Amino acid sequence: MKFGFGHSSVKYSLNLLKFGRMTVEYSDPNSPAPVIDLDQHKGVSLEGNNRGAIQPINEEVPPGEAAPDQGSLDDPDNNEDDPAVSRQPPPQPPPVPPVARPVPDLEEDPFTPTPNFVPVIEDIRIAQEYIHALRNASLDSETEKLDPEILDRLRKPPMKELKIDDPSVRLSLDIFISTSNASQQTYNNVCASIRCRFPNEQLLSHYKVKCLVEDLTGIIPIMRDMCINSCIRFTGPYTHDLVCAMCGESRYEAAGGPGSKTPRKQFVTIPIRPQLQALWRMPAGAEALGYHDKYVEKLLDELKQNHGVRKSPYRDFFDGRDFLDHYVEGKIRSGDMVLIMSMDSAQLYRNKISECWMYIWIILDHSPDSQYKKHHIQPGGFIPGPKKPKNQDSFVITGLHHLAALQKEGLVIWDAKQKVLFILKPFLALTTADGPGMACLSGFVGHQGKIHCQFYCPLIGQHKPLAPSYYPVRFKPDNYMVDGCDHPDVDLNALLTAFTSTESMRRYKENLAYVSQSRNPTEFKRRRLETGICKPSILLGLPEEHILGLPGCFPGDIMHLPTLNAPDLFLPLWRGTFEQYFSFPH
Repeated sequence: MKFGFGHSSVKYSLNLLKFGRMTVEYSDPNSPAPVIDLDQHKGVSLEGNNRGAIQPINEEVPPGEAAPDQGSLDDPDNNEDDPAVSRQPPPQPPPVPPVARPVPDLEEDPFTPTPNFVPVIEDIRIAQEYIHALRNASLDSETEKLDPEILDRLRKPPMKELKIDDPSVRLSLDIFISTSNASQQTYNNVCASIRCRFPNEQLLSHYKVKCLVEDLTGIIPIMRDMCINSCIRFTGPYTHDLVCAMCGESRYEAAGGPGSKTPRKQFVTIPIRPQLQALWRMPAGAEALGYHDKYVEKLLDELKQNHGVRKSPYRDFFDGRDFLDHYVEGKIRSGDMVLIMSMDSAQLYRNKISECWMYIWIILDHSPDSQYKKHHIQPGGFIPGPKKPKNQDSFVITGLHHLAALQKEGLVIWDAKQKVLFILKPFLALTTADGPGMACLSGFVGHQGKIHCQFYCPLIGQHKPLAPSYYPVRFKPDNYMVDGCDHPDVDLNALLTAFTSTESMRRYKENLAYVSQSRNPTEFKRRRLETGICKPSILLGLPEEHILGLPGCFPGDIMHLPTLNAPDLFLPLWRGTFEQYFSFPH
């Protein structure tokens, strides 16, 4: 469940008027109640099936004070500044005339670039190129071109249940699936043992059974060249580069001679489109995916029967206000699948440098007791290590490009339970990662920055004198005087009462435009410190009506803080062994 925006108590009131008009009011004693009027959203109802077209297939820091590390993209490893170095005042650049803070027009997106506008900051320019690629995504795009056979299958999925009649083929598939966590040699050994007992058994080789799985499911991995040091993937602005823009390593093998096109390393993307189609191809799978629609219909029925008062407890993501707003506005229709994108790193071997990065898709249409089961998790892509990627946008662009194309054109689905074809448009609800990973996806400075909150709330961090990291403290320490951080105590209840996702989105867009228009690196660093934004998020390229919104789609990390980080501090504190890292000067 997404935590963050909204009030401590929310009351929904639905008034069904004579001509089918409905308003949804969220009331709170301490804040005005926004109203959603369904007259503005034709074609959306609380009853029946709203599926898409069922059819046949025919800072500058004052001198003498440390410069806190903002975690910007010009410091890709996010190394903390050396206090001894940052204590020295930096060389002063030529004076820059002050720039008036832009006042956005509330009727349009303040991030919409002016014609021929090219950002000065390289990280922002590259990020905008990826955003532009997503905004122009289509199934026929040359950017992420698909084979005609794959494209035809996506638009004309098989209209029959998957059945395996050959017992030898079925046995080969069962062995392949059962040994999916083992090596290829394990599969071969099991097949050899079976042939020893049953010499006439015609089992498929490992290569043939893999090809069969690709043919049956339509899921074919997409391979793209990447830097040997995992810095970037050669796509977008790097598509035609022969060397890595970050480390200078060659893209292709030198052994092949001049003109060799053998890549030194490749990155794997598993497209989401055929995976979603495969989930609907069996009656049991289609039945399981109906949880989303049933839950929302039951919730709306409860609201109607109780005159808009919610009496049942909150149990799932679909109870959230932001989701219901999108549903009532018709941005999410009955049948549309709701996804979470999650990215993290993992060390494959305990005693070996073997770190890699991956991202997955979580299907919220499954019930909460099965959403995170292994067989319901859909792989998205794998970034081989062991070194850390320096531009994650270049790796996730392929998967997001396919998602954006589906959100624009729709995905044709054959429902094995209803025996019908329909078109759905996937809705990206959330994007999750740990703190450092989220900073790469969101474009924020991260949890050690002055403006650090993933929800983009107005809480300002404080740092120790001459120390580089900010902390989200609510109470001002005694005898604490640090310029830019000496604000009074923060009343969290008052902050959250006035804090809404709409206000957060408005501030984010305004400040993003402010940072993007920086005219030189010095101005950029000052604005980055002021706003907490390093670059635009690649998710801005997705259709606005098919994503929960930025920064609303970046939920809080409720795993690392209570289970890992906080216990590491509380245990030595309780035992009296807490190390004193810094003493305030007397």
